[in-house]
Amino acid sequence: MEEKLTTENENIDDATLNDTDNITVDNAIEIPVDDISELEELKNKLIEHGTRILVGVCIGLLIVGGVSFYKTNKQQKLADSSRILSTARSLAELESLTSQYAGTPAAPLALLKIAKMHYNNENLDMAKNLYLEFQQNYPEHPLYLAAGMGEIHCIEATGEAEQALQGYRAFANENPDHYLASQAIFGQGRCLINLGRKQEAKELYEEFIGKNPESEWLPMLEEKLAETTTEDKEKADMETNPAS
Repeated sequence: MEEKLTTENENIDDATLNDTDNITVDNAIEIPVDDISELEELKNKLIEHGTRILVGVCIGLLIVGGVSFYKTNKQQKLADSSRILSTARSLAELESLTSQYAGTPAAPLALLKIAKMHYNNENLDMAKNLYLEFQQNYPEHPLYLAAGMGEIHCIEATGEAEQALQGYRAFANENPDHYLASQAIFGQGRCLINLGRKQEAKELYEEFIGKNPESEWLPMLEEKLAETTTEDKEKADMETNPAS
């Protein structure tokens, strides 16, 4: 019986490939011994390391699938947290958001809302602590300075006028172009008036108006300035014409 051998080589034409029965040991293309040994070595390596290769492929697929799942899950969490933030009306809802969606952009916003709600409810110590927590946890957040302003408001509301005055003054000096700088001026004015330093409040308002004639807060500042002027005039009139 004639032994047959088939092989694949680029030099074999299509006709020969289609008629493998005619390829015998005598007319088969000769394969160098060295090439055969290399093929055997490759085959043995594949058999030996096949499981490892398969595991590596599986791990790669798991990583790709995990990343895809993570992205999808993250997008869903972002959507859910944004929806909850926009519809939350109670402290419980907002507090739940900060714990369940701590890693989303909605969490710091919810924290600010919680602090403001405590401020409105006159829970001033709690509000102050929450504003401080925001500053500690989110030092790079765009609303970092807003939280700082909230903290100073809490200090003012507790009656610490001198401490609040220093806070407002530092804020205005360090952030003259910030959108809350005008609020720092208002705050300084209130504190100065509460401390009985109305002339300083008047000078503060006049200086700000002179430097910021186009400020959107100009009407309110002029109103505050007029109040200090009116109070000074009434006081002067009383001193000049005391009641009999």
